Amino acid sequence: MQKSLVEGFQNVSILMRTRDFRVLWFAGGIYHITRWMDPVVMGLVMWELTRSPAQVAILLALKWSPMLIFASISGYLSMAFNRKILMLITQGGTVAILAIFVTLAFYQLIQPWHLQLGAFALGVFYVLDFPAKRTAIHDVAKSNRLSNAMFLDIINHALGKGVGPFLAGFTIQFLGPLGAFSLLLALASTSFTILTFYGYKQEKFTVHISQIGGTLVQGFVSAFRNKVVFGALLASMVFNWFVFSCEALLPVVAVDDLQVNAFWAGILVSAFGTGCLFGGLSMSFIGNIELKGRVLIGGFVMQMIGFVFFGWLNIYLLCYVFLFMAGFGNALLSAMSTPIVMLNVAEKDRPMTLGVVAQCVGAAAFGGFTTSRLAGIYGAGDTMIINQGIGFVLLAVILVFTPLLTNRT
Repeated sequence: MQKSLVEGFQNVSILMRTRDFRVLWFAGGIYHITRWMDPVVMGLVMWELTRSPAQVAILLALKWSPMLIFASISGYLSMAFNRKILMLITQGGTVAILAIFVTLAFYQLIQPWHLQLGAFALGVFYVLDFPAKRTAIHDVAKSNRLSNAMFLDIINHALGKGVGPFLAGFTIQFLGPLGAFSLLLALASTSFTILTFYGYKQEKFTVHISQIGGTLVQGFVSAFRNKVVFGALLASMVFNWFVFSCEALLPVVAVDDLQVNAFWAGILVSAFGTGCLFGGLSMSFIGNIELKGRVLIGGFVMQMIGFVFFGWLNIYLLCYVFLFMAGFGNALLSAMSTPIVMLNVAEKDRPMTLGVVAQCVGAAAFGGFTTSRLAGIYGAGDTMIINQGIGFVLLAVILVFTPLLTNRT
């Protein structure tokens, strides 16, 4: 254990002394705040406009539909083109969309269809960012420090999930939609500026349009012929369909079931990010984790249990505790999903395989639509419980037929 901790501290020290990793880490931290603030802002604005949990949930489905449609192509783009340029395109696109919302909010013109279209557009840029950023992290971290790099990225992810919803609730409550979208625009612009300093020289790759189809097929073949990767991808699909899709309902449970205002709803939803932060911190300084599948599954189960009690209980403090627990579990599964995949396929296939991973993440789009339908019938809290029950059953089936729990990398 002591040796593992020493190795972990050494890896983190090396990563934080690497200029390009610091650029990715700081830009990513601000980007994650933007990414997890905007759905809460949009969800609260949609709630004020429609008072419909189904309409709030549909925003998540629309935001993740591009991941389902374009994910594999985005993996090819991250392999074939300059990753810095791709990341700048995603940041620049996000800045442009948020500038439009600032204008709409200033003139008090925001309508539900604006939020729906905006959610889809933000999703398009995120699907380009996902494989490019993850591959860029691998570029600068190398395989033997990848777990530590992923946990450091999870810390950013967690800070975004904690700070973003809090800022969303605070600004909506006290500054209104104009203040909220203005802050989002400032954050996205700052992240874009920092990312311009990224200078890693990636290996050149010659683009042959005629090879795109074959390259995409190779990515799927590499992903699915390995039972461990196959199991991780199936787990990702189940998680994003039945668990992640419920994150859109967190502010609805707060304002509808617990009857709190936007400020207290933001604080409650931020508990998820706070738990994620503690999970990332607790694991960042541990050396290479060989049994990554056990950590992933443990985090998966922890988040589902947290969501069940969050949807069932109507006591604010207890909901905060169980949402914190869910966030802690989310940090574990999020950090392990990418290394499991990347370390079990050939290096040349990793960017395209990450596109396949993103394709599975796109199952959140289906989850968003089904969750929206269930929320319209049963309400937000009961929908969360139903989804977690289905998730438990499907996860058990995956573990029976794949070696996720025993694989060492």
